[in-house]
Amino acid sequence: MEIKERLKKMLELHEIRQSDFCRRLKVSSGYISAMRDGISFEKLSLIAKYYPEIDLRCLLTGVIEPASDTVYQKSYRRVYLYESYLNLEELHRDWKEHLAMQKEIESLKQTIEKQEKTIARLKAKNKKVKK
Repeated sequence: MEIKERLKKMLELHEIRQSDFCRRLKVSSGYISAMRDGISFEKLSLIAKYYPEIDLRCLLTGVIEPASDTVYQKSYRRVYLYESYLNLEELHRDWKEHLAMQKEIESLKQTIEKQEKTIARLKAKNKKVKK
């Protein structure tokens, strides 16, 4: 992944619009798209000054330092905030699956409630018939 892709992912993660980012750094709106081989020290200094939440080491090298904050725990594995730089799509897909499973669970609970009511009604009817 090139520096411009990492920068785009980081901006997306931190909900920073590219146009606001470019305006703050006093560069053209096409600056990120036009990035080729790297980024100047001057621009890195401005990013560090205005956007301390952006990890410059990760931006430059792709090497990520573990963050202490857990985004969520997924069964056997914890997913940390720093992983979301690279796995935004996976997190989004997992969240959609989670929501779908929640809906299915609610539907199954309603079915169970209906069946329990039917069983109770049939038991009561059966007692009346036996008398």
